[in-house]
Amino acid sequence: MNSIIITFVAVSVYVLSWLGGFSLAINPTDSIEPGVYIMRDRVRVDDLKTGDIVSACIPTGAMAQVFKARGYVPESARCPSGLSPVIKHLAAKAGDHVAVSNFGVSINGKYQANSKVFSTDSQGNPMGHLPLGWSRVLNQGEFFLMATRIDRSLDSRYYGLIKTMDLQGKAVFKLF
Repeated sequence: MNSIIITFVAVSVYVLSWLGGFSLAINPTDSIEPGVYIMRDRVRVDDLKTGDIVSACIPTGAMAQVFKARGYVPESARCPSGLSPVIKHLAAKAGDHVAVSNFGVSINGKYQANSKVFSTDSQGNPMGHLPLGWSRVLNQGEFFLMATRIDRSLDSRYYGLIKTMDLQGKAVFKLF
């Protein structure tokens, strides 16, 4: 009987969320705090702040194919790259200066925790990334996503900038 009630509540929350322009996102990794997040879909760019937790599609291209082949991100038809959306912190947006060096990533002159860029993954496989020395002020509609909880997170250091059209949603609440 308890399992029926739990199932009913879970399905009800999902349906009501979906009807209201929300979705559920499960983050099983340590990039951000693991858990289930309620995401607001169709987010207005003007409402985003640095530090927000967002979901986004990894841009299509050679790196996305490498990520798929190595199983870094589950496959999904939800994104043009064929990968599931990733959930990360919005580290920089239009007007912010982002620079990549051998010390890590700096945003507006401040180095970010756990932001060193690695040339190999944790298994020793070669890993493409933004070139050391890469530096620019982000334009309108460009975002840099990062996870600073762990040093080896698949984020904008490796797949580059995210565009407005790649954004899927913004976390508004962590269920658990």
